[in-house]
Amino acid sequence: MNADTLNKSLLENIKLKLPKGVTMAQVLMDTLSISKEATYRRLREEVPLSLYEAAVLTKKLNISLNPIIETTLSENSMFELKAQHFYNLRNLDYKMLYEYLDTLVYAAGEPHSEQVFTSNVFPQFPSHKYYMLAKYNSFRWLYINQSPSNTMKSFHEMEYPDELFKVSAEIVDATMDIKSTCYIWDSMIFYYIVKEINYFSNIQLINKEDVLKLKEELFALLKFIEDIAITGRFPNGNKIQIYISNFNSDTSYCYLDTDNLHISMIGAFAPNYAVAMDQNTLLRIKNRIQSLKRISNLISESGEMQRIQFLKEQRKMVETL
Repeated sequence: MNADTLNKSLLENIKLKLPKGVTMAQVLMDTLSISKEATYRRLREEVPLSLYEAAVLTKKLNISLNPIIETTLSENSMFELKAQHFYNLRNLDYKMLYEYLDTLVYAAGEPHSEQVFTSNVFPQFPSHKYYMLAKYNSFRWLYINQSPSNTMKSFHEMEYPDELFKVSAEIVDATMDIKSTCYIWDSMIFYYIVKEINYFSNIQLINKEDVLKLKEELFALLKFIEDIAITGRFPNGNKIQIYISNFNSDTSYCYLDTDNLHISMIGAFAPNYAVAMDQNTLLRIKNRIQSLKRISNLISESGEMQRIQFLKEQRKMVETL
């Protein structure tokens, strides 16, 4: 069983739901707003339906993805490694980013939507709201994954594509449109990034001016975290919970769950993810996250003393830059 089998099963279920006198091609063109050529590439299965396209079609035709996935998987979870470049992005990398953005937009329109992000390293969400921090993520990825024979560009010399920052910031904004969000963070997340920046500064890959810019954005991020933690709401009013773990998590977990989508992600070869779309895996991830919550402190809305202490410690760390 592979993704092609799932795609074939989905197309067969869509065909069964077609209104009388309506063709598959008509439905795909009208619903997905794609060209005739793009439609027939999907019907010939040369191009699989994206997650977003599948979600839109199943919603329009009132098809549940659950029986399709569960029948096809036959009790087995299917993981796909979303291995993405974070510098010199390929078309495939941008395609994955835009597909995830489309999925979030779709999920935000569902009456019930929930997501959780756990992180044992400095989190992409919501730090990618900030240009220098988003650029730092690409710089870090390049440093870790470069060939030993290549000369590493400095942080200042490294070009950071406008399109990459734009879509990264849009994804962060789209995550805030989900009805309910939860962050579970390691208590040392700011310590880790401060330690890294100091390391790069010591080996002269980040200059003093850029260190100060990163420091400024870290303080801005902490202010944003403080604001949403006090209210328990994003600026748009959607619910946010923030937990600080008392234990180091073994890896990063996240999921996105709606009435029609069940996406589980496990950190692999950071900052990439292994992705599954079956309910059995989602249930296991949820159980794991519940265990993490039991050993963590809630600092949003309640937990005022813990919130003040956590933010004070993080600001103290950032001040050392």
